[in-house]
Amino acid sequence: MSKILLVIPCAVDAPRGNAKTANRIAKGLTSKGHTSCVADAHKEWPGESFDFILALHAAQAGPKARTWAKEHKIPYAILFTGTDLNGKPSADAKSAVTAAKILVALGNSARKRARGLFGNGLQIEVLPQAPRILPNPVRDLPDGLLPQGNGAVILIPSGIRAVKNPRRVFEALAPLAKKGEKLRLLFVGPELEAEEGTRLQELLAPHPWAHWAGPVEDEVLAKLYRTALCVISPSKSEGGPPNSLLEAGMASCAVLASDIPAHREFPGRPWLFRSDEELRGRITEWLERPMAAASEGRSLREYTRRFSDPQREAADWDRVIRLGLR
Repeated sequence: MSKILLVIPCAVDAPRGNAKTANRIAKGLTSKGHTSCVADAHKEWPGESFDFILALHAAQAGPKARTWAKEHKIPYAILFTGTDLNGKPSADAKSAVTAAKILVALGNSARKRARGLFGNGLQIEVLPQAPRILPNPVRDLPDGLLPQGNGAVILIPSGIRAVKNPRRVFEALAPLAKKGEKLRLLFVGPELEAEEGTRLQELLAPHPWAHWAGPVEDEVLAKLYRTALCVISPSKSEGGPPNSLLEAGMASCAVLASDIPAHREFPGRPWLFRSDEELRGRITEWLERPMAAASEGRSLREYTRRFSDPQREAADWDRVIRLGLR
């Protein structure tokens, strides 16, 4: 089998989507007999020989993958992960995409966007990503993690950056809290943009029913998915289904997501909101009828299992690697 180097634009153990995706893909490739290593694009060459390179993020990992591939005379692929499809790409990113042996997107909307940015004639594989397999949940949540009160927990698990639009959820649901609805809004995830993190902290500070806890361990996240009334993804743009929605789906937790192309592919129309009023309406319904939210979660689990699964994702990436090595 082959030795694969996965290159990401952050530390290999960072609590970020690219790292989580890379480690999940590497685990799947290992199950197919390959040897995989994940490396930070900002670091030096790992010092081993590899047969193939996979770069996650055209702009921040693609140029380094191209340089390493040229130096070591091996082919490489680029996976468009989302933020590399926002804004005008650099000349280095365009060159890296043009020279790649294989290009991969996480959904049809991402493929369409990539072609619009990098070239309409590009051949781009679409491989829906699979949910991570989370560890067993902790028995009890850490003290101080949840906001004050005893209302239902509404969870937003995401890195804090402007494109993820975290403040929209608070602003949409604040009228419910003001009316006396019992709810607790919990944000978990790392600060990826200091300015957005500061704005979110300032917004939440006077309101004990809402809290940003920072990143949490996967065992805690697994418990939150089982505890929460629902998970919300208010993002303005995604390269594919967010890890949080896939994970929530597998945990039978109901979800609501903004009406953007990636969310239309997953979780799909039944779980989208097009306005703040619509979001408030769905949350109000579930606060009054939590069993309805639980039923939605069970339905979403079955849909998530049909949409994608780790074994199929591993087989897809095995096929792509073999194709790239021809």
